[in-house]
Amino acid sequence: MGYRCHVATKYDVKYDHGFMSYQQDCINRLLNDLCPGLWCNSEYIESADTLEIPKDEFEQAIKKVKKCRERYARYLEEGEAEFSVEELISSLETWFENSDPNNDFVRLYWFQ
Repeated sequence: MGYRCHVATKYDVKYDHGFMSYQQDCINRLLNDLCPGLWCNSEYIESADTLEIPKDEFEQAIKKVKKCRERYARYLEEGEAEFSVEELISSLETWFENSDPNNDFVRLYWFQ
C-alpha cells in the first residue's frame, strides 16, 4: 500500500444561526484580536468570508469578552458596531454551541 490521495464521497454541510448582518469587518477584527490561531481565506481579515478558529481559543474569547464586558462595549462603540456586547456574547455562544462537534475548530462563513 502506498501513500495515496483519497476523495470524500460525502460532504454534508448545514448552515445555521446567521447573525450580525453587515458586521463582517468588526466581528472578524475582534475574533482576529482574540484568537491568535484564527485562519481566514483572505489577505485582509476585514473582508474574509471564511474563518476557522480553534475551539479552545474561541471558548477563551467568549470568557474574556464576558469578563471584560465594559472594555469590549467600548471596543464595539469605537468600531461603530451596530450591536451590543450582550448580543455579541449571545452570538458567540450560539456559534460555539452549534459548531460541528467533529471538528476542533469553529468554522464561520459570511454570505447572504
